[in-house]
Amino acid sequence: MGEKSGENSSAYTVGEIVALRREAEQLQLCGRSKLDSYTPAELQEICNGIGADWMPEIMRELLTALSPFAEAAAMIHDVEYFEGGGASEREAADRRFRENIVRTAKRSYGWYHPLRYLAMVRAECFYLLLRTFGTAAWKEREVADAEHQ
Repeated sequence: MGEKSGENSSAYTVGEIVALRREAEQLQLCGRSKLDSYTPAELQEICNGIGADWMPEIMRELLTALSPFAEAAAMIHDVEYFEGGGASEREAADRRFRENIVRTAKRSYGWYHPLRYLAMVRAECFYLLLRTFGTAAWKEREVADAEHQ
């Protein structure tokens, strides 16, 4: 994560945003095309690392530092939460976050590497936390739902 100045309280520098965007592309993460709709400066405003805005900053910084394999997935997830939608969109965003972390683990670490399995366990933990506590961060939007028409 980038150094913070008094003027910019972003979790990431522009260079880090560009690197995470490149990582999402290289790893072929699901939902990566959503990042193309935003400039690096806009992504700086949207993305806060791993954890919700309501969490203490030090806790988000710690989670992010302990889970670098999840940062590109978290950036996509932050954009999806920013864009919002209905309950089904939130569930899909949370599932993609979990799947993207697993994809990152499998493509970044060999089958013998302990970080591969740590990442997969964290993916499941993060998913369960999101399903339990993510409502506060989700931006509800009116969504045309075929079932309700």
